[in-house]
Amino acid sequence: MSILSVCRALIFSGQMQPKKLSKSVKFITVCLALWTLFVCISRCITRNIIFLKPGWDYDDNVPRSELFAIFELAISFPSLDISYLSYLVITYLIFMQKKLRSNQNRASEIRLLFQSTFITSYLTLMILVWHHQIFGFIMPFDLFSLRVRTVMNGLWILHCYMNPVMILIFNRPIREACRKVLQSSRCVFNIKINEASPKQGERLTSNKVFNQPCFFLFLRLIFKLLTKPIITVSRMSVTSNLTISKSLFELTPDMELFYFGIIVFVFSIFNAPILALIITTLKMKNAQSPNMAFLLMNIINFCLLGQGLGHLITFPCLMFPNLLRTFETVVRIIGGIMNTLWICDLSTVTLLAVSRVLTFSNIISIRKSDRIIRYLLILLLSWIFILLIYSVVFRNMMMYPPLWAYDFDVPFCHLFDTMELSLSFPCIIISFLSYLTIAYLIFVAKNLKSSVASRRNEIAILFQSSLVTGYISVMIFVWHPALFTTFQFIDMNDITNQAILNFMWLVHCYVNPCMLLVFNKSIREDCFRLLRTGKIDQPPRAAGTSIVTMS
Repeated sequence: MSILSVCRALIFSGQMQPKKLSKSVKFITVCLALWTLFVCISRCITRNIIFLKPGWDYDDNVPRSELFAIFELAISFPSLDISYLSYLVITYLIFMQKKLRSNQNRASEIRLLFQSTFITSYLTLMILVWHHQIFGFIMPFDLFSLRVRTVMNGLWILHCYMNPVMILIFNRPIREACRKVLQSSRCVFNIKINEASPKQGERLTSNKVFNQPCFFLFLRLIFKLLTKPIITVSRMSVTSNLTISKSLFELTPDMELFYFGIIVFVFSIFNAPILALIITTLKMKNAQSPNMAFLLMNIINFCLLGQGLGHLITFPCLMFPNLLRTFETVVRIIGGIMNTLWICDLSTVTLLAVSRVLTFSNIISIRKSDRIIRYLLILLLSWIFILLIYSVVFRNMMMYPPLWAYDFDVPFCHLFDTMELSLSFPCIIISFLSYLTIAYLIFVAKNLKSSVASRRNEIAILFQSSLVTGYISVMIFVWHPALFTTFQFIDMNDITNQAILNFMWLVHCYVNPCMLLVFNKSIREDCFRLLRTGKIDQPPRAAGTSIVTMS
């Protein structure tokens, strides 16, 4: 309802087209749907709503029931405020339009004010009464009375009629369309639509499939087919299935792990949309103007996308430990793939940095990949393929909630751990030195052109390289405390520290995309243009004018 009111306000103000939903509204709707799905699944698993005659209420005996009640309140009141303010804005816009036209009729404004005030007050009253434990100081009646609880449940039932009745009363076009449907003798779409031709209407009306009796017979047949297996299922099998599902989705007794699972879910759902946008933009830019850097940047983004999806898929294991025990093999395979993508990500960043140094020093061309770079890329991908096969076959990564770590009981795990360290630090050092070289080359080029007023490019490159290098180095140091004794002041046996380290891995999936959008104006504008128009149309730019980023 809040999204609908905001959309209406944007349409009335001319900020959005009424027949086309904007990308931002679609994104918010998808996030809302994902959150609703998460709440629905959580409530089906925990069963925290109970029927207490004559109404419904939260079951305080269920773990984390109070948490969901707080979430409900935290969403409800801001949603009501946003909806009410949006309709007030719409009312004001209508008032100003009529004032400019010297129209004295105020029926539209009065209807909007009445609807918004009535619905907001009604829902606010429901929330205040339903959460009487929190708002008991403003309740003048006995909330434990059977009659009062019946009234509360009746308010919920009446809420299901509120919006339909308001639409029928105050929206004349919809009211007329509903009246035509009721007057029709057949269950067909015979309402006149602007785009429909008379021949299309005749063809729909003559279609026997939409006859009302045939339609209801079809529904009855589907109902019988769906209910027949349920009736024949034995009581023993139903009981066993319930027992299995209950044990599989048993919540962890550790509240800290439960909260961390929610945090991982919330932060990981935005990774895929952001990276999908950037990957699509770079792919379209590469199609318009082939550039070796775009290919390497997309390889990095694919690696980050895989790591983010791995965190999103495995977050339920933090909240439901029996899932980890039941699907341990699958979790190990996902962990191995994530670790392989981490190594590929780090190595490709180094290769991208080296290629940019060679490009800025005019050793290789920016338009096509050099043989040396292609050869190094093939070697890198071959090594990553070997790592991937080993990780899937031997399953050397295991989740010890909330942390991922090597399982040294797996053959050759020590060897691959050492190889990872041997590869990581040279990659970090080479990347940092390469970007320092790029910053120096830009500095020298500006001095030769007597353009020393602005040092934004050099500062941006130095900031990015220092931040990314420091961030990844700290992660590696802390992840291998046995090898780096200087970091042993961090107690890695503490669950909170383990959760923070795993969260740093998740945040790492956002560092490069955010750096790319913040410091690369060309790609940032192309991403916004892709969101608005669905395509990229821009004149080609020279290589020397583009801002260099860490990817």
